[in-house]
Amino acid sequence: MQKTTENFNASERRLQKACEYVSDLWFPVNPELLAKIKLGLHGGVYDLDPESLVRTVSGDFSLFMYCLRELLHTLQREGAKLPPLSNPVDILRAAGIERLRQLLDVDESRISRHSFDDIDEVQVARFQETMVSASSAEVLASSFRLEPEVGFSAALMRQLGHTLIAWNYPTVYKEALSSLDGESTLDVALAERLGFSPTLLAIRMLVSWGIPTQFCEALFLMDDEEEGDEDELAAFNQILAGSLAKLCRIGEALARANNPKLYPNAAHEWEFAKQAIVEKLGKDGLEMIQDALADNIEDYVTFMPEIFTGASILEPDLHLAQAQQDCIISRNPYLALCGPVLRAKLTAIYISHPQGYLYEKGLTELVHTVIPSSGFTAGCIYTIDPGVQMLLAQTKIGEMQLKKGAPIDYSIVASDTDSVSVAFRSMEPVVEFNLAPTGELISGIAGVIGHSNRIGVLYLEVPHSTFMQREKECIAEFKALARTVSDCLQLD
Repeated sequence: MQKTTENFNASERRLQKACEYVSDLWFPVNPELLAKIKLGLHGGVYDLDPESLVRTVSGDFSLFMYCLRELLHTLQREGAKLPPLSNPVDILRAAGIERLRQLLDVDESRISRHSFDDIDEVQVARFQETMVSASSAEVLASSFRLEPEVGFSAALMRQLGHTLIAWNYPTVYKEALSSLDGESTLDVALAERLGFSPTLLAIRMLVSWGIPTQFCEALFLMDDEEEGDEDELAAFNQILAGSLAKLCRIGEALARANNPKLYPNAAHEWEFAKQAIVEKLGKDGLEMIQDALADNIEDYVTFMPEIFTGASILEPDLHLAQAQQDCIISRNPYLALCGPVLRAKLTAIYISHPQGYLYEKGLTELVHTVIPSSGFTAGCIYTIDPGVQMLLAQTKIGEMQLKKGAPIDYSIVASDTDSVSVAFRSMEPVVEFNLAPTGELISGIAGVIGHSNRIGVLYLEVPHSTFMQREKECIAEFKALARTVSDCLQLD
């Protein structure tokens, strides 16, 4: 019992220290936008249009959360309490020009010690995920009978913990991202390393600011709709029935789906998000979210277009296809050197037969369709028989001209007598050329199947004139085919 208490106390101290640390350092503001706001405040631009100031501040994640934090602290000092389900943007409206002027007429370093000058790719991705999530929640809110502003600001609050960790524990954040394997979540990976999750960090901070506990519960803890009596649902505007967390969760899934390079489970996330978006918004839902996203990051794109323009591209299907292609090429790098037709056919084999399964159908398609249409006229897959130290012709492709398909000795004594046996012991393909019985000059290329676990040789023939015209391409395409055979047989 004492040990449990000690562990709890240590965890509490760690979390409290983290809250103080990230509150002090925060995350960067858009300096151009802050300068524009200060210029407008000094020039009286916002005196007649305070709503314009609220909209402008809400367009910067860091400024919005900073102002919300400081205003809530002020309300706490004054003894005021918020209704359970206040619209966070209304807090800025109620503050008035003078209070916002006091908060915003400061140097950017007073708000955050970080700068966009130091932003890295992971932090850009975090920013993109936040804005996609918030824009999605803004558009989806009406379908959940919520105000768009409530959806937008709620999504930002859910992203607060992740953002603060990404900027103030950047090494830990990157390590957690790189550890994702489709089984664990980023929250779990971060909690294992920090001792607290991004959600716990955000809840602790929001509650300490004065955000009502009921709002935080609706925001983070209630993912599924629950039944309740009509009076209760009306009083809480259905937020406590799980609507707020649910609409945010759709946007977050969309954001992860839009970045499959970081999230191995992106395809599954996209299935969930796409179905929910179509159900709530119709077939044009993604386009509606794209428009909202473009509006919400307009000031960021104007500030640093080279960094933030890419963050405005919301195309999960395209990103997933590209990530899949990149994954396949990482397994078979020779695909990138193939002509477009052969590359497409080999890519289709990888896509149709997921990694981890014996690709019997893929190998059959390779032998009967892909290789015969790739420019190679004939060939054979040889496999070893260690008992007799022979390479045996297992699968013939067309009518070979330079080989008869007889067993080939690969023993040390006789391994240099045939190109196939030489290739079995070589790191690179072996090329020979000779006259066929027809009198045609034929080139033969032989290469090992498997490397750390060599089980045979792929041998292919091509007219020598063709080989001489495109030697580099022939070798590259042969390597791509040999690697595909190895992958079909699950060989390293």
